[in-house]
Amino acid sequence: MRKYVSILAIVLFTSLACFAQTKDFSMGMSYQTKQGDETYKSLLGMNFDLYQENGFFYGFELAFNLEGIPEDVNYTGTINLGQFSEDFRGDYASNVIKFGGRVGRAFGDFNIIGTLGLNFLEEFQLRYDEYNILGNNGTYGVATGNNPVEGYYKLGLSYKIDKFLPEIGYSNNGISIGLNYML
Repeated sequence: MRKYVSILAIVLFTSLACFAQTKDFSMGMSYQTKQGDETYKSLLGMNFDLYQENGFFYGFELAFNLEGIPEDVNYTGTINLGQFSEDFRGDYASNVIKFGGRVGRAFGDFNIIGTLGLNFLEEFQLRYDEYNILGNNGTYGVATGNNPVEGYYKLGLSYKIDKFLPEIGYSNNGISIGLNYML
């Protein structure tokens, strides 16, 4: 599912870039870390921006968490929440998909970027099977059915060095660093 959403986003935005009256187009990758959160710690993202002649740019970013519940230890549908409750130790994890719209302003080589969007979470109970029958070395997850959608905001700064734009930002998901490339 994530691959299809990513491919669709790239194709859609690349198509828009080809037909829009833009000065430049950039794409990049970012890494976000969140300290103190019990359900997810880090996100790997990509962003796309269209730069206009007037110095403004518009785009979007998409990110997925790096430490979630992989399919091989997701026992949702095989085991329901009421089964094997003794395996639950009180820990939770979340799979996260983040999507946001970006707006920025270029001041020469310096850029200020604002992002607003949503975090789509899928919450899991982390469980441990002491007999190591289920999951990976006994660790497995079961979806709780609690799938909150949270607001997302970020303020970022970047500086253009030739065709590269290193970026740093702060958001309610934590601190992010990234690198964009002008095409």
